[in-house]
Amino acid sequence: MKPPIFDQTINYTLDFLFPPTCLICQEISPESRERSLCKNCSKKLIYFQTLLCGQCGVRLAKNQKICHKDTPFRLAPAARHESPIKDWVHRLKYRGERGYARPISSLMSDYLLALDFDFSSYLVMPVPLHKNRERARGFNQSEDLAILIAHNLNLPILSSAVKRVWMTEPQAKTKRISARTENITGAFSVIEPTKLKNEKILIVDDIFTSGGTVKELAKVVSQSGGKQIIAAVAGKTF
Repeated sequence: MKPPIFDQTINYTLDFLFPPTCLICQEISPESRERSLCKNCSKKLIYFQTLLCGQCGVRLAKNQKICHKDTPFRLAPAARHESPIKDWVHRLKYRGERGYARPISSLMSDYLLALDFDFSSYLVMPVPLHKNRERARGFNQSEDLAILIAHNLNLPILSSAVKRVWMTEPQAKTKRISARTENITGAFSVIEPTKLKNEKILIVDDIFTSGGTVKELAKVVSQSGGKQIIAAVAGKTF
């Protein structure tokens, strides 16, 4: 095991050679090494302060379970899907700049921790990506975010219980809500239901637009016995 002084020396050396710079204001800032943002810019971002209903998007009062009983999940969006989060997600998802998973996951973790909600018994589940699309992209952006969030919240990660059984058309290319729902229906299959039964699940994805992907995944998780499902996303569109 490396002594703490060793890690400190490495950090000081890296900071000298590659000064940590805030992604928003471009100013050199020590805290940017861990979070990619300086304190001032981090404070300027507008976070949601509650969980939302997964069906209608209404803000839920503290400890309120749901306002639509037929909706199996509550939504946890860190912020609105706008600059700079919108740009970060685009760079991560479509340009393969995986370093952007760090600031996105930091914002999501900050929001989740500020909710005054007990996540201690939750399992973190990334939205599965079809193997062909993951092979073409080289990674699953939801899994990158989920791993970092699980680390930040000190939670176990669960990525093997559900798989994507066919490669659907990207939801961003499907404009009508009805078409999005049809496109994603039946896309997920539970392969290890015992890992879901009676478990609390924190689903992690990048953005929430019509919500078709998260809704379909939450449905199959719920049908396999998953309880108190919450879907955490970086940004929500309106």
